[in-house]
Amino acid sequence: MKHYKVLVFDIDDTLIDEQPSVRAAVAETSRAQNQKLPWKKYVAIETKFWMDYRDGKLLVPAIYDNGDLDQFGRSRREFVRAARFIKFFDGVDLARAYELLEVYENKLRENPTALSGAKTILKYLSAKYKLVAATDGVYEIAKIKLEKSGLAKYVAEIYAPLNTGATKPKPEFFTPIFAKYGNRLSNYLIIGNLLNSDIKLANGLGIDSVLFNSGGG
Repeated sequence: MKHYKVLVFDIDDTLIDEQPSVRAAVAETSRAQNQKLPWKKYVAIETKFWMDYRDGKLLVPAIYDNGDLDQFGRSRREFVRAARFIKFFDGVDLARAYELLEVYENKLRENPTALSGAKTILKYLSAKYKLVAATDGVYEIAKIKLEKSGLAKYVAEIYAPLNTGATKPKPEFFTPIFAKYGNRLSNYLIIGNLLNSDIKLANGLGIDSVLFNSGGG
């Protein structure tokens, strides 16, 4: 594979079959709140929410600006993840949103499954290249997903907002990766399933990329 040394894989719907876990988490959270959350509504709100967040359109209280915690002892990252649940359900305040976030994320941790062929491909590639994972998700959940799916042993590092201080496609996301593996752009290949995240990150940095069609369409 050309001259690459480091292959940077997105996780959700690139290595992990995310939809079954998310559907189960949505159903579990709906039961906890005793409100139905139709899948189409969830997808529409979730997609717009994260697009707005990446574009800087999400209003985040200033209390988090210096790394301070809010009145619930939660960080900025937790606030952002919880804020979705105020939009998903009627009559949900921030305190309840944090509770629903825990229900949702605990369910995501339960039974992650690797996409078909992912383990075989990573095993083959790990003998030839350094493999790292890059996600906009929660570091701890990403780690559990890779461990439970049997993929962790092939991945050298996981990069997430927790240890990068940024989300994709912001170029700052790659700063710790460059610090670890060097600044030579031609050494890297980014593989992911989202044009506005993985591929946009690669294009902005001048790194080669592969768009993975996890939907199969």
